[in-house]
Amino acid sequence: MKRVIINIDWSVTFWISIITIFLWLIAKAVGLINTPWFIEIIPYLAGILAVLSIFKELGKYVQKIDSLFLDVKDIKLELKDVRIDIKDLTQKVGSLDRRVAVLESRI
Repeated sequence: MKRVIINIDWSVTFWISIITIFLWLIAKAVGLINTPWFIEIIPYLAGILAVLSIFKELGKYVQKIDSLFLDVKDIKLELKDVRIDIKDLTQKVGSLDRRVAVLESRI
């Protein structure tokens, strides 16, 4: 069985919702809409969709910021490891310098 994946562009959903609310308000103010209650809930549904799309987009940005913080933390840990490696290298180079100095004195 194939799985159906629907990708929704939430910015388009937001603007369609706002346009729907705007058109409904104009039609209601002019008197074009004299309908039952289930038609009058259209702007409320459009408003809910607009709010959901805003939250969805904010969630994307929050997730990006969280991943950015994790990446920075990883970089800090890697830099700490590099500092430790550099300290080890300087100690080894120092001991090698002493050995070379001893060998040069013997030659």
